[in-house]
This record gives sequence, structure tokens and C-alpha cells, in this order.
Amino acid sequence: MDDKIKKDLQQLLDKLWSEPDLKVTMKNSVKGGIKTGGCAVVGGLVGGPPGFAVGAAIGGIYSWKTSDDFKPLPQILREMPPAQLDELIKSVMVILGHLKWETVEGLIDYVMKDIPLKKAITDELKHRVKTLN
Repeated sequence: MDDKIKKDLQQLLDKLWSEPDLKVTMKNSVKGGIKTGGCAVVGGLVGGPPGFAVGAAIGGIYSWKTSDDFKPLPQILREMPPAQLDELIKSVMVILGHLKWETVEGLIDYVMKDIPLKKAITDELKHRVKTLN
């Protein structure tokens, strides 16, 4: 596969992942939120409003220290085994069909405006990333 196409598609995936309405809630993020929230509640029960703040801070630190598995998408893509990354790129290429682009910016702009295409690529990305966890 052409290295330029691969780099362009990785940039597209990074852009899609950074969209606020498209972020996938990964199970490790939920676990961290539960830990943080639990500590905040306990702190609030024990120490009132100041205890709530202290509990949330302690819970956040605890979640951060115990969640080595959570990684942002660009890091997941960098660390993905080459065969799996190639599978992801090939599946995105199938979704894109015979679309041709001159620049990565043009590709990203086109995909971001084509809602069904954007959703199809995002769904594939979510599926692939979830299978890694």
C-alpha cells in the first residue's frame, strides 16, 4: 500500500476521533470516571464540600495511576501491529470506494461534509479500536 495513502488515512482517522461528538467511550475511561466519582462522593459524605473536592482530586489521581491501559487514538494507531493497521486502512479504503484526493486536507474536508461517509468510517474505526481492548 502506498505510504502517502496510509499517512493520509491515519490523519483522517485522527481528525475523526478528535470530533467531540464522535469520541468513543472506552471501557477504561468509564472505569476511571467511576473511581473518581466514587472517591468524590465518599469525600463529600465525610468532609462536605471541601471533602468532595479533595475526594475528586484523590480519585482522579488514583484513576490516572491505575489506568495504564487507556491510550489516545493516535498512540493506538502508532502502536497497532502493522497487519492490523493495514486491515484498518484497507477497510477504510473500501468505505471510501474509488474516491481520489489531491491533498489530505481535501480528503478530510470531503469526509467531514459527507455525513453518511463520515459515520461509516467512524463506525469502522470504533469497531476496530474496541476489538483491541
